[in-house]
Amino acid sequence: MAEEVKEPPRPQRIGVVGGGVAGSAAAMALLLSARRRQKPVKVTLFTAGREDLDEGPVLLTPECRSRLATLGVRAPAGWAEHALAGVELISGAHRTRIPYPAAGTWLVDGYPTGPSGRSLLRDLLLSAAARAGATILRRQVDGIQHQAPLAGMPAGKGAGDFVVRAGGWRERFDHTLLATGAQGFTGPQLFPGHQLPPMWQGAQARLVEPGLGVVGRRWLKVIFRPQRGVDALLLLPCEESTFALGIGREVSGPDLCQSLMVAARDGHLSEGFEIASLAPRPLPAGVGRGLVGPGRIAVGQAALGSPLQLSLSPLLAVSTRAASALMEVGGDPAALRRAYVDLSLDPLARDAVRATRALTWLSRAGRRAPRAVQKALEARQPPTPWTGGLLGLGAPGTRPLLSHARSAAWMTWLEDLVPSMDSLPPATAPLFERDLYYLVDDDPAVRESLTDLLESQGAQVVAFSDESALFAAAARRPPTAVILDVVLQWVDGLRLCAELKRHPSTARTRVVMMSGLGQRHLRSRALAAGAEAFLDKPVVPHELLEILIRGDADPRPPTSLGPGGPGAVSPPPSTGTPAGEAAYGPH
Repeated sequence: MAEEVKEPPRPQRIGVVGGGVAGSAAAMALLLSARRRQKPVKVTLFTAGREDLDEGPVLLTPECRSRLATLGVRAPAGWAEHALAGVELISGAHRTRIPYPAAGTWLVDGYPTGPSGRSLLRDLLLSAAARAGATILRRQVDGIQHQAPLAGMPAGKGAGDFVVRAGGWRERFDHTLLATGAQGFTGPQLFPGHQLPPMWQGAQARLVEPGLGVVGRRWLKVIFRPQRGVDALLLLPCEESTFALGIGREVSGPDLCQSLMVAARDGHLSEGFEIASLAPRPLPAGVGRGLVGPGRIAVGQAALGSPLQLSLSPLLAVSTRAASALMEVGGDPAALRRAYVDLSLDPLARDAVRATRALTWLSRAGRRAPRAVQKALEARQPPTPWTGGLLGLGAPGTRPLLSHARSAAWMTWLEDLVPSMDSLPPATAPLFERDLYYLVDDDPAVRESLTDLLESQGAQVVAFSDESALFAAAARRPPTAVILDVVLQWVDGLRLCAELKRHPSTARTRVVMMSGLGQRHLRSRALAAGAEAFLDKPVVPHELLEILIRGDADPRPPTSLGPGGPGAVSPPPSTGTPAGEAAYGPH
């Protein structure tokens, strides 16, 4: 009697939606976990979604490198060439420096000549997953449907209860993982019942600065509350650029640009920096809902995150734990929830929530924020295992950080109620240069015409083609007046005017605004922002001169544009066409 030949077990078919760092790591972890348990598995990785749009640098802490090694991925030795010294926490004139571990924290980035750090790490993980047996499909997933196979359907490609549709292509899977990241589309159209973590709308930029190789550029700078609406500004010095990240609940591109100008004014950026790119950046700020369901599981930033978690260690840990849980208990929702959410994610979830709250309190703590972080570090309470800490640091833990941040914010609030003599602003603002005028307009013809006009009256004029260097120049050499266009490249002139009037070093600097938009409400908005006058384009020369001459009523010494000053001329009569009047192009 012939022995019955047993057919090999059918491989579990798992589809990973999202081929970013989290999805690639999850695919690799699934293959390794199945190999250890001697379970056949077929992993298909879909990588054509919006997770590929995250083009920032990557911080590789020693723990991150260790976690990559457990996935069979070794970071190239060349990545160690650019290591960071530590984190510098800044609030006004108050600073605290916290060094990174001696083992080194690598900053990986190839911008602008090559791929970004995140792209480099993603490609490294994708290559490793492909070598381990994963199928890589560069397709955008359109939907996932729960649909039981027909009775009698043969095992193999037709098996599985979940149908994944991607660009006209469809295939069945036993389980699916969602790893689309914070920028990917999720929710009912892919995973019914799943909700992303609470999202903050941040903004990121790439800056090109002169002299990036100077001493002291190897510190990650965190500036708390650089301006209203921005909780923190991160400046990460890469090899050939600076990566800037504005963090807050609703931070727009103009908010980030204005924060960068404030940072340059205060000496945290080179005065001649240029903004090479600008983009929105959704930031997870807590824990999502519906992370586990029948045959599905969410990982990476689709599950949880904090704006202060710059290290990829939590993301790698979540992906690894999700893969292990899925291979251990299969697709049973209750068992998967216990193995993945309750046992694995609970500590990380608490850390993400506390870190987000701590950032809010630190932004309110003002000058006490750096010291609050230092006190939390001295508490020596270890962070949650495999979190990677905050800002790429192994410590402090989120519990002492939240406690000290809250205390510092309350102390700052109480002191602001009854300001001491030490906290009062100086009685006199810095003196401006009496013959110095700043002109900001992106139209070269307007800049040239107005510069010629003012220089003909004996003034010294510095013209800016964009607004990025204005704050730094105004702090170093306060001018007599700033002549400012409303429409600029990155930030509208109304916001610039308000910020100039808000800062002590430029509060007394006169601002004249101009615009060719022809909108009546702009005049009232400009005056409300602190402008002395508003002119329509094309600017009439004698009107501008009359406005500047009126400023000589200031008790300080008059400028050369005043009557009797060097090179002074009498303004032309207001009737008829003034001699020499030019059309200074509408904008």
